[in-house]
Amino acid sequence: MFWNRQKKDNKENSRKIPKNNKKWSTENPRMWEKPEEDLIKEYILHNGPGIDIDDLISKLGSKLRPNHRTRDSITSKITRIKEFDSKNFGSVFCIRKSKSVGESSRRINASSIFRYGGSLELNKATKHTSHNKALKFLDSLPFDTSEYQVMTITSDDHIPFDDRELWKRFLEFAHYLKPNAHVYNGDLIDCEELNRFPKDHRLRLSKEELDEILKSCSTDDISGDFILKTKIQREVDLAYNKMLEFNEASPNTEEKTYNVGNHEFRLDKFIKTQSPQLFGLHRAKKPDEPSILDWGYLTRCDELGVRYNNAGTEQSWIEWNGVKIGHFNKVTKHSAYAAKNLMDEMLCSLVQGHTHRMGSHYRTTRSKDNRGNLLFGIEGGCMCYTSAEYTKDPNWQNSWTILAFDGENVYPETISYLNGKYLIGGKLFSA
Repeated sequence: MFWNRQKKDNKENSRKIPKNNKKWSTENPRMWEKPEEDLIKEYILHNGPGIDIDDLISKLGSKLRPNHRTRDSITSKITRIKEFDSKNFGSVFCIRKSKSVGESSRRINASSIFRYGGSLELNKATKHTSHNKALKFLDSLPFDTSEYQVMTITSDDHIPFDDRELWKRFLEFAHYLKPNAHVYNGDLIDCEELNRFPKDHRLRLSKEELDEILKSCSTDDISGDFILKTKIQREVDLAYNKMLEFNEASPNTEEKTYNVGNHEFRLDKFIKTQSPQLFGLHRAKKPDEPSILDWGYLTRCDELGVRYNNAGTEQSWIEWNGVKIGHFNKVTKHSAYAAKNLMDEMLCSLVQGHTHRMGSHYRTTRSKDNRGNLLFGIEGGCMCYTSAEYTKDPNWQNSWTILAFDGENVYPETISYLNGKYLIGGKLFSA
């Protein structure tokens, strides 16, 4: 039904800008050199907007350190350049002309231009039907899911730091698989700005950036709030767009759930500590409605047919055919150890988000008639970039999880994604 695979550790090096401009020090072999960053900035100024990462690597690869030549490493660096030098690089890596849509018919959603490189190529899930390479590959797979129930699980997108190419591959897969259920298993939204340190939380577009946008798209979807919005509002808009994309890619998926993770819980924590007067605020005469300061309400989950599952703590979960799928507040240093510890506590099969790692742990229990019962604990990886500025050498892996229920047993499978490819059915797919 599904196949087992091995996946190499995907340890991407974090990058930090040196505090001085001195020559590279051998004591800090993973830090970005100042000359390297200057080379990337120069490339951006001469070739942006719409950076082609592969072209950048081919032209600058010999001048970059080996551990800085990966797509994740370059993409993260460009994102940081855009964040910290928005005056010169504000439109970089957020406007990319589509190769699959004609100039006259190209449109852009206002909420998607701030972050997603290549988002113009995937604003409508109907484009999956014309993605011949993906469909030919998926049609060649030998399994048929019509005889059992299927659930897909994605976790830890951390919008706006989610990997859009990975999301495209998953949508193509979901469009073919047509799962009965899907779970956004926590930390869909990063909430990076909800902290106690004062800062400017607004995103601004310069006149040049707006002119570039107007050249490449229709103005039908552009409104006044397009020019200025907070980073939190950007995350809300992008989360809504992401769930909408899944609905369009897999319209027959009836059961959809959004589990709250510790990052979504930042909003509740922020309100309780900084503005307790606003906690639980709802529309007049509607006490049964969710608070207006609730992620489920803000991302319009009801309209999208998504159940917003907020347990009121930093961890939430649901149960599906005896398997608990949740964003449990437990993490360990090594892969699969968190899943093992959770199994020891709950004595049931489960799928854990939160760790950003792939891992699996299995145990066979015996009933009175000596019949073996299989329990499993799965750590489902993450859908965000596997490199980050705020942590050193993160041990993270990209993947999504599938559960199949044949009426008696649940069979788990984790689809690993590495450097634009994933392996399934003994076949390696590359976009």
